[in-house]
Amino acid sequence: MSRVAVLGTGAMGSRFARGWLAAGHEVAVWNRDAARLAPLIEAGAIAHATPAAAAEGADFVVSMLRDDAASREVWLGAGQGALRGLGVDAVALECSTLSPAWTRELAATFAAAGRRLVDAPVSGSVPQAEARQLVWLVGADATDLARVTPLLRDLGPEVLHAGAPGTGMALKLFVNAMLGVQLFAFGELLGMAEAEGLAPATAAAHFARTLVASPIVNRFGGIVAAGQTPGGFTIELLAKDFGYLALPSGAGPSAVTACAMALRAAVMAGAGGRHPALLGLPAALAAR
Repeated sequence: MSRVAVLGTGAMGSRFARGWLAAGHEVAVWNRDAARLAPLIEAGAIAHATPAAAAEGADFVVSMLRDDAASREVWLGAGQGALRGLGVDAVALECSTLSPAWTRELAATFAAAGRRLVDAPVSGSVPQAEARQLVWLVGADATDLARVTPLLRDLGPEVLHAGAPGTGMALKLFVNAMLGVQLFAFGELLGMAEAEGLAPATAAAHFARTLVASPIVNRFGGIVAAGQTPGGFTIELLAKDFGYLALPSGAGPSAVTACAMALRAAVMAGAGGRHPALLGLPAALAAR
C-alpha cells in the first residue's frame, strides 16, 4: 500500500481520502479550514498544518481545489507549498478542474524541479466518489500513467488517457461544457413545451425514453421537471469552468458561448449557488 496525501478535503477531496483509507492506504490530509479535517482524522487520516508537511514522505500527492489561484497557492506557495515537500520519487496528481494553460505551466514548473505532475480530473460527483465509480481523465506520459493507474482504480475502474500533461484538463472542460450545454438547452425547451400545454413532468419522462436522451439530462431534468431542486454542483463552479475554455470568436453563434453567457449572467444576478439544471428554465418553473 502507498502513502497518499490529499490536499483540499471538500465534498470530493474528503471522499477521495475516505476511499483510499478504505483501500488500505496511509492517508495524510491538509485543508485550508482545519476544522473540516476532524471526521477524516477519526477515520484514520493524519492531518498536517501545511501542504508541504502533508507532502513529505508521500508516494502520491493529490490536490482537489477550487481554481487556478488555489492550485498555485497550494502547490507553489512560499514556504509551505506542496512542491517544497514532494520527494523525488513521488508523483503529484492535480485532480481539480483548472485551465489547461495553468496545468501545463504547473507541469513545466514541476519538471524544472525534477518532479512529476499528472493531471487527473474526474467525471462524476459525490455519489460516484462514494461508490468508488469515478472516471479519471488523465494527462500524463506513459511512465507516470502506469505509476498512478493502480491508485486511481481504487476509486474508479475507468482511467482514460487523454494524452500529454494538460490534455486531461482539456477533456474535463469538454465534459463539463457538454453538461452545461445540455442542461441549458433542456431547461429552455422544457419551458417551450409547457407553453404548448405539455406538462413538464410528462415532457421529461417521455423525453427520457427517446434516442436523444442523455444520462445527465435524464437525471437532473427529471428532478427539475418534478418541481424539485438538485443539490451539489453549482452554476458558479460551472461558470468558472466555462471561463477556462478557449471560446470561439468571430465565427457566428455558438451553443457553448451562449451557455457561457447565461452562466455569467446567472452569477451576476446572484443565482451562482443554484444547480446548473435550473439555468435555462423560465423563472416560473425555476421558482417552484
